[in-house]
Amino acid sequence: ATVLVPDTALGTATATDNCFTPTVTRSGVPTGNLFPIGTTTLTYNAADLVGNTATATQRVTVVDDTPPTITAPPNVTASTVPGTCAAAPAIGSATASDNSGIVAVTSNAPASFPKGTTTVTWTATDPSGNTASAAQLVAVNDLELPMIIAPANVTVTATSASGAVVSSAALGSAAATDNCPAVSVSSSGIPAGNLFPIGTTIITWTATDASGNTARATQTVTLSYAVCLLYDPTKPAKLGSTIPIKLTLCGADGTNLSAAATVVHAVRLTKANDTVSGTPEDSGSANPDNDFRFDPTLGVSGGYIYNLSTKNLSSGTWSLHFTVNGQGDYTIQFQVK
Repeated sequence: ATVLVPDTALGTATATDNCFTPTVTRSGVPTGNLFPIGTTTLTYNAADLVGNTATATQRVTVVDDTPPTITAPPNVTASTVPGTCAAAPAIGSATASDNSGIVAVTSNAPASFPKGTTTVTWTATDPSGNTASAAQLVAVNDLELPMIIAPANVTVTATSASGAVVSSAALGSAAATDNCPAVSVSSSGIPAGNLFPIGTTIITWTATDASGNTARATQTVTLSYAVCLLYDPTKPAKLGSTIPIKLTLCGADGTNLSAAATVVHAVRLTKANDTVSGTPEDSGSANPDNDFRFDPTLGVSGGYIYNLSTKNLSSGTWSLHFTVNGQGDYTIQFQVK
């Protein structure tokens, strides 16, 4: 950059001599009187008629107080690098110009940007120390889901017809991790008072990170009856005969929990140490639909009986599989000879 300084602004040197009026000349003025930024020294020379000379100097200082111009690159949005809570996206470069033709551009951008929004300040500086700045926003979003592992499934024997209380300690807790700090774990599906009904209850564990990303895992809590046999499973029955399979549904302490409204349904037969299996057959019509019949005279307060036919079986140890109210896989054994 240059500045026009006319001769009228520069002025005229004055010179005197003891004999004659001297001649004054000037050197150092740029072409067209266009002075560059900084200091330019002009030399004035006075000479008399006999060749005696004298010189004087004038300094012309052009001060640059015009700041540069700068434009920040566009804002940037990126996602965290998997397994980390930061990103290192390409953010581009600012563009700058100055009247001097020379400008340096710097920024305070970090090597890696944390989750959230970071303001990057770009600064342009010219040789005279004038500065200008512009801002760029770099937003890093966390889209990575947490990881969660549910506690182990739990199997408990009922303590009453309502089920059983399973403590929080017995249920355990889910373990969760995330690429960013602050992940919380919640659960749903736990009954009031931790009183779980007989059957299978699904607990859903949810991990939620600070960005609202979620992951889920499930745990099953299975409550079943204890089976109290009212026959001797080691006493073999004659092949072709009928075995009166008698039992009660008990609590963990042996309390009889049998009830007429509870449906005990025979499902299948399997033979020990063999691949043979079959469908239970009742003798007569005492067990329609393969359901055990409730008998209030069995046990202390009633139980169940299934008149099992052995005519299509073979000798050996067999297992009778049954469900209770359509749930579970209960197994009892009997012998055939």
